[in-house]
Amino acid sequence: MLESKLKNMKDEFNEGILLLKNERNQEALKYFNSKLATDDPLVYYGIATAKFKIKQHTLTIEELYEIIVLYKKALEKDQKFADAYLMCGLTYGQLASTLTIAYKRDPLNKGDSQINNIKNILQQSKWFIEKAIEINPDFAKNCEHILNKFERRFEGIDSLKKFYENRSQFN
Repeated sequence: MLESKLKNMKDEFNEGILLLKNERNQEALKYFNSKLATDDPLVYYGIATAKFKIKQHTLTIEELYEIIVLYKKALEKDQKFADAYLMCGLTYGQLASTLTIAYKRDPLNKGDSQINNIKNILQQSKWFIEKAIEINPDFAKNCEHILNKFERRFEGIDSLKKFYENRSQFN
């Protein structure tokens, strides 16, 4: 994903990008944290991506929001940073999955607001991924399967709500 940014980036961040590319995420996190004073979009992207990769499937809701804030900070600094849009979209997707799991644990106390929140987060995910593709059409092929899943995910959320509503009527 970083290839598009690598072509134009400052040499001073080569080390951190290579750490991310080689899955040395803890080292990348330390590296980019040490560069925070530069206020460069690549630094915010590097911190967010390292945090995302370190705990991708075990991130808490709070950690996912923190990562999203970092990607958005990178995007404030560089509105054409396709990689940051893509990773922000993927993070929103992970957040929707995490919230869906939380809903399943306690569906009767969540109600419509939780379902609507999950749908809104999925919309955000889709928007950020589509924006990444708009900026860098090379992403289209890699993201096609993700975008194709969105309708099924929206339908799945509605089905989940109906399932728990029907189930509660029999209890």
